[in-house]
Parts: sequence; C-alpha cells; structure tokens
Amino acid sequence: MHPTAWTGFQRCQTDAGPPEAAADFGLSAPSQAAVAKPTVPIPGRVTLAQYLALWLERRDPFTKPQGLRKLGYRTWAAAEPRVRNHIAPLIGDRLLSELTREDVAAMLERLAERGARPPTLQKCRDHLVSALAQAVKERSWGIDHNVAAAVDAPADPDAPTADDWYTLGATEADAFLTHLQGDEFESLYEICLRLGLRESEAFALTWADVDLERGSLFIRRSLAPIRAADRAKAIATGELRPRPGERAEHQGRLVALEPKTRHSRASLPLTATGMRLLREHRESEIAKMARVVAAWRGGDPRERQGYVWTTGLGAPITPSKFVLRHFKPLCARLGPLADRAARGSQIDPNLC
Repeated sequence: MHPTAWTGFQRCQTDAGPPEAAADFGLSAPSQAAVAKPTVPIPGRVTLAQYLALWLERRDPFTKPQGLRKLGYRTWAAAEPRVRNHIAPLIGDRLLSELTREDVAAMLERLAERGARPPTLQKCRDHLVSALAQAVKERSWGIDHNVAAAVDAPADPDAPTADDWYTLGATEADAFLTHLQGDEFESLYEICLRLGLRESEAFALTWADVDLERGSLFIRRSLAPIRAADRAKAIATGELRPRPGERAEHQGRLVALEPKTRHSRASLPLTATGMRLLREHRESEIAKMARVVAAWRGGDPRERQGYVWTTGLGAPITPSKFVLRHFKPLCARLGPLADRAARGSQIDPNLC
C-alpha cells in the first residue's frame, strides 16, 4: 500500500447539488491542526482518513455537539496527532468498507519498524478501535464489524505493575513534610499529599476555590497546556473565557479545563496545618504582587482572584516545568523518601 499524506475530505460530487467543500487535514501548517466541519461523504466511497477526520471533528471538545459524546481536551489532543501522523499516512487511503485486520496489523508492524514504542502502538490501535466501533454502531458507513478490535498491540514490558506503586504511611508523610518546612511550596506539598490531588488539579486551584473560613477547597478544574489553534477555537465557541482578574494580554497557553473525570470534582476538607500554610502562602502572594506592581499577571488574592500557586509574576505554573525545576531537585536531595512520596502523591516517580 502506498502511504499518502492525509488530506482528509476531498471535494465530492453528489446528486443533491454542487461539489461540497471538504476539510483539509494537512500535516504541516499549524492552522490546519483543527478539523473544519466536514461534509459526510457518500457511504462506501469514504476512505479511512476521511472517516477519522470526521470522527475527530465530532469528538472535538471545542466544536458544537454533533450527536456524539465529546472527548476531554487532553484525550482529544493526544489522539489527533497520533491519527494524523501515524495512522493516516500508512492506511488512510484504504476505503473504510475494505479495511481489514491485516491492514491494521501491517500498520502496527510498520510503526514498530520505524521505532514506535509499545505505548504508542497500543494507543494507535485503541484510537482505531474506538473510531471504528462508532462506525459499526451508526450502521451508515458500510461496515458491520470492527476489524481493529481483532488485532492485539504488543505488550509494554516497561508498563508499571501494582508492585511499582507505593502509599506513604502517616510517619513517612510527616517525615517528608518536615523536610519541606520553610519551602516556597510547602503548602502545595501539604495539600497534594494529604488530599491526593493531581498536579494539574492543584495548579488549577484559584483563591475562589479555597474557603479558609470553613476549612475546605473545591476541585473544579484541571490546568493543561492548549495549542494555539485550539485556544482560538475554544474562545470562538465560548468554551473558554478569561478568569476573573486575568488580563486578556496575559492569557497564556495554560488553561483551566474540566477535570480528568466527573468524579474528580469534589469538596475536600483542609487540615489545620493546611489552613495555616495556605494563609501564610496567601500573604506571600500578596507581598509578591506588591513587589512587581504593574508587571503582575495574576489576580488579587485579597479579592479571591488568581491562581493559588503562581510564578514570580503571578502567572499559572506549568505542572511539567514544576516537576523538572522543583520536584526533581527535591528528589535528588531527599533520595528514597521523596521517591516514595512521589508514588504516594500521584507525581510520576520516573521523573525522579
């Protein structure tokens, strides 16, 4: 099979009228990363690339509802480049109705030959299974069974097992936090360790989510990077709006999105230590804001605005950069104790 560049929907002539414009799913220009709303092609003549372009567009969290449940942004943003860069160039020119199990297996073999690791192969196979399952369910695409489901991706020998995870006991947790007394992010570690927050949930907390009078905080959002094209799309559809106190010119690539699962939303009680540390941290944020004055990019903590943990100028902190610049050096200083804390608090121990 000759691999072709994925161009998504091409123009197609129908009996109902003139040729219908198609979505150009190019491989290079960033402006083409988002899928334009395509026209459904004639059943039986649609290629896999065309169908996947439509499937992604319908699952895009920043497009209008189209009768299909939307994916979370992080899930969608991870699936789109895998489909575009791995699946479509190899088997995208196959007609959907003629796709076979052998085609899928050959694609995985080709990807493995090019150096793709088992996790990538598994994800590509899973994306195909999910997309084709929808086609089978809708009964309008000329297929009645899911050929990708009959193919197994190679197992990942490095995948973590239950024995690779560790939960800190109370004594170990106290010892870990004792080492952090006076640290700029002592309150962050206290909250994450005691309440089990994900990094993205912790860094998405704003002062409006923290009730120091009642001793509780609310998990409502999750902080994540977003591509420029997707950000523009989200603003255009009204899915993304500036947070109170956030200046338009200071809206970076980090945005607060829906949490990972609907069960992630929660109201959690703060410990007495957590409340004390958060009060102290709020005062330090106010002092930080006073030092930089006009350069401050966040909200005013005194008005319950802005993110709880911020950079020196009040901007939100990128979770991955925090791990690299603060948590990783911490692991080097504290050794095994920090490694166990990482596994207990949902910070990736492989980064230590």
